Amino acid sequence: MNDYNFFEVYGRKSSFEISLRSPYFIGAVVILLCILMSLGLLTRNFIMGRQIVNIHSQISTIQASPEYLKAVQLSNSIDAMKQYDSSADGVMSLFEKNNVISTELLETLSAQLPVTVTLTNFNMDNASANFTFNAPTRKAVSELVLRLKNSGLFQDVSFNSVTTTETGGVEVTINAVMKAGEAE
Repeated sequence: MNDYNFFEVYGRKSSFEISLRSPYFIGAVVILLCILMSLGLLTRNFIMGRQIVNIHSQISTIQASPEYLKAVQLSNSIDAMKQYDSSADGVMSLFEKNNVISTELLETLSAQLPVTVTLTNFNMDNASANFTFNAPTRKAVSELVLRLKNSGLFQDVSFNSVTTTETGGVEVTINAVMKAGEAE
């Protein structure tokens, strides 16, 4: 005859068994994975934060160096020159668009000047131009007037005033009426 132990069922339940398909086991594994992932991300963030602090201190050191400050100053100067160039190009295109003063006019005018004569002032109102020149002698002034008349730029060239300067030179103001159209 066989003996039956009716309390054997209760004895087995008190022992601990892990079932891989148990929802409690799967939930515990998922929670453990979430905790491990969170710890990994926190560690990663901490390491990256330390790297950012180190890089920031290196950048601060570089920005305080004289070479960096000089490079920034040069960069600002280059930017200012580029802005000046673009502004000058815009002004020059407006002059050429309005047919008032062009580089061709200025080059033709400067080619007419004797070597010893310098242009000190140039005003233009519509077709009337007023020039102020400095010359060493009256002979240079007469040569200047003759060259301006023969330049093909002006209909009429006349003296406005001629004065002697303190250095012994001559300052002359000349009025000229521009020709319509292109220079000859």
